[in-house]
Amino acid sequence: RRALKADRLGRYPVKEDSFIVVSPWLVHRHERYWSQPAEFNPSRFAEDQPAPKMGTYIPFGLGPRVCTGATIAQLEASLILSELLRRFDFRMVNVADVFPITRVTIRPRSGIACTVSTINGTTA
Repeated sequence: RRALKADRLGRYPVKEDSFIVVSPWLVHRHERYWSQPAEFNPSRFAEDQPAPKMGTYIPFGLGPRVCTGATIAQLEASLILSELLRRFDFRMVNVADVFPITRVTIRPRSGIACTVSTINGTTA
């Protein structure tokens, strides 16, 4: 966003016409808000865990410009992943090849190579 006039953002002065960027990548890895922030740990969002502090988990944005499709996207992702993981076993070929880049979303630079097997052991 561009600042339309001079203002303050917390303790920081913001000059008119400054560009303000909120980086989910940085917020989601901030040591003040997350234990072991660099680790992939989906269990931190389990029901028996404390909810993240407001504004520290923003995969769909926040405030008046939040993604209107966030709820349906999360539902679709959960349904699709649960079906895939129920039927198939995924094994990464080389974890070291995965390097994140940012576009509109964060994604692996060269995809993620996996071997895929059916749960009964047949390789796909």
